[in-house]
Amino acid sequence: MNETMTTVEWPEIVVTGFPKCGTTALMGRFETDPQIQTLRTPEGGIEVTWPVIRTIAPAIALRPIVAHKFTAYVYNKEALEYLTGANSESIMVLCVRDPLRALVSWWNMHRSIARSGNNPGHFAYKERDFYADCNIPDYYERFARRRLQYDRHFEAMLSIVPQQRLVVVSQERMAKDLGSVADYIKALARRERPSPLVTPDGGKTYKGYADRADTTLPGEIQAELKGVGERLEMAVRSSGVYTCLP
Repeated sequence: MNETMTTVEWPEIVVTGFPKCGTTALMGRFETDPQIQTLRTPEGGIEVTWPVIRTIAPAIALRPIVAHKFTAYVYNKEALEYLTGANSESIMVLCVRDPLRALVSWWNMHRSIARSGNNPGHFAYKERDFYADCNIPDYYERFARRRLQYDRHFEAMLSIVPQQRLVVVSQERMAKDLGSVADYIKALARRERPSPLVTPDGGKTYKGYADRADTTLPGEIQAELKGVGERLEMAVRSSGVYTCLP
């Protein structure tokens, strides 16, 4: 942690998590909320990468709550230590998802990027000889396996972020009722007691990358990621953190 860092205090929501787990949808909801000032990069990007966040003014005079996101904070110990220490009133939102569906969604997205050329700066396009036509097992071994170890990353995060400042939110729960999840997080940011979440009937009506799959996952990958999901749920539910889960 930066030894010269000045600690401040204001309601702040730091959205992180795992790719394809709903972080962008959650930030989109926050951007429509008149009480929340969402931060973007100087170029207008929604992913406030590390260490760019250290140079962006929070603009706390504009709205009472600040929110920003970068999915890869969860993989970065230095970033988590800084964000936890820089504002003693901040809360961290960790977005998760069934890792089986996350893998399929991620794989389809990266293949699409590699094939379309719409994002020439993306690593999947730069390495399109592999990503354009890779199968699930090769993609899993080369890129996704370590990043999908949700349980290990959660435990590492919990060793840095106090449990009373951490809320774990599932993409599946947001897909059912994003508004109620956003309101729950806002209440936590204001240090208020949130209203109990009521699971609504129905679910999402749109189709994402995980719904447009054209593959069957090999049995060994299914078994491995099922174990990850089970260990994550057990770790989350026994940790005492706030949750918005299905």
